[in-house]
Amino acid sequence: MSSYAEHFPFLYIYLQENMAHVPVKRQAWADRMRALNRRYERAIGEMIQQGLDEGTIKAVAPAWVIANGLMGMISWTNRWFNPNTSSVSAAEIGEAYSEILLSGIVTA
Repeated sequence: MSSYAEHFPFLYIYLQENMAHVPVKRQAWADRMRALNRRYERAIGEMIQQGLDEGTIKAVAPAWVIANGLMGMISWTNRWFNPNTSSVSAAEIGEAYSEILLSGIVTA
């Protein structure tokens, strides 16, 4: 979230980009972006899988489901978070997301 805020609006625009509808003249760029996306997704999935294998992450779903949920939670912020106008900082959002992911939202 801090990186998103630091690089706003560039990451906002990037997250809005639909790689399936990139013009032919920008296809090389789109191919590079897809490769970076796959690398990022693979790294997150591998970290989740490692946690599942070690027992440090609860096996509530397959690694790819947990990874996509995590990435979706973060990437959806482009729909509502603007670091220039938000009453909540990127760091606060990141901390809240971490708490939700690691501890859930139900009180003990």
